Order: sequence, then structure tokens, then C-alpha cells
Amino acid sequence: MTAALDPTRLPAPPAHAPADAGRRGLLRAGSLLPLGAAPLLAALGGCATLGQLSILVASHGRWPDDAALQRFRWDRLPSQQDDAARSAQVEAAALPALQRVGLERADDGAPPTLGVQLAVHRALIGPAAWEDPRFWPAPAWRVGVGVGVQRGGGPRPGWGVSGRWPWPPEPTRESWEVAVLLRQLADAQPLYEARARLEGYASPATESLWRTLFSAALSDAPRSRPEPHTVRLAPVA
Repeated sequence: MTAALDPTRLPAPPAHAPADAGRRGLLRAGSLLPLGAAPLLAALGGCATLGQLSILVASHGRWPDDAALQRFRWDRLPSQQDDAARSAQVEAAALPALQRVGLERADDGAPPTLGVQLAVHRALIGPAAWEDPRFWPAPAWRVGVGVGVQRGGGPRPGWGVSGRWPWPPEPTRESWEVAVLLRQLADAQPLYEARARLEGYASPATESLWRTLFSAALSDAPRSRPEPHTVRLAPVA
């Protein structure tokens, strides 16, 4: 079973929020992961295979040389600077994943050599046209057989047909996506880009979910794998 996720932590940004629009710029740059490209979690509060989440991941570029000896700073877009509290929550969710791959923040007075830019995005995925009764009002039929007692007589076999109209559509699903970009500060050269995406039925995005996605995004480091592939991880507490 997945760990309980706290819906009060790190709420997902609405798609129309200006701050979210800025963060989505990094996500749009690569346009990486097709919808429905991998079997993903049916519901965040439910069970996945062996308690793990199936996350679609892709990475590009070259990992920094001597990354363990380098320090990074956060690079925020203007829209992210306007929402400093929100940006700090996202950065806190990504920091453990960056530290696991050998990167450290330049908060000890040492000058940074890398800049790290983050992006998070949440989107609703509506039902397909054939699942919508306005487009394809297909009934759900059931056929049954049984034994009954006829008035004034003995038992007799019988059968029946029942149905409902229209066919109920699938519940609304959502996608959650994160992106990480590493840039060399000396020449502003982009070095490494990683992305991760998860789909599931509508559920609040939480700090635990974002931490898990950032861990998945950096799971290939220091290598890069441009082709989208599935990474299975237990939720990061």
C-alpha cells in the first residue's frame, strides 16, 4: 500500500495560475512524455505493484563533471520569484533527490558553479470521446439465468436481461509532471535535463508525491536516457 499522503502539503497549482504558467515553460520545452504511455497508478490512496508507483521518465544531456565537488544554487523564473513560498516548497521536495546524486547547495559561503531550475505541473485528463455518453451513449447490458417458482406450480428455469443508459464515463484522471534543469553558471550552458510523469485518478498532489517524482526524474543520473521509460519507486516519505 502507498504511504498516506498529506493533502495539506504542497497543493497542486491550478492550470490557470500565472505562477504555474511560468513553471510550465520548462515542461513545454521538451514535450517529452505521451499521455497513457505506461500503466500508472489507478488511485494514489490505493495499491500499486508491490507498493510502488510506475513513473515515466526521460533524461537528456551530460551530467556535470566532478559533480560531487560542485555546489548549486536555485534558479527561479520571474513568476517563481513572485511566488517565493510556493517555490520554496517545490525546492524542498527536490533537494533530497539532488543530494542523493551527489549535489549540494551552496549555502556554506562557497560560490555556486551550477544553477538548478525546477518545474512542476498538474493537469486534468478528461475521459475519451467513446467514454462520454454525449458522444457515444452505449448501454451497459447484463444477462442472467436462474431458477424461480411459478405460482401454482413447481420450480422453473428462467433468464432475464437488464441494462442502464447511458454508459457511465470513467472517473476524471490527472497527470503530475516534474522537470529538473542543470546549468553551468560560468557560461550559462544547459548541461542536464530530467523529467518524470505520473498519471492517476484525481487526488491532491502532496509533498510526498513531488519528492517521489523528483527522485524518479534523477534516477538515471549520472547517465542520460532520452527515450521515455518506466521507473518503479515506492513513495518517498
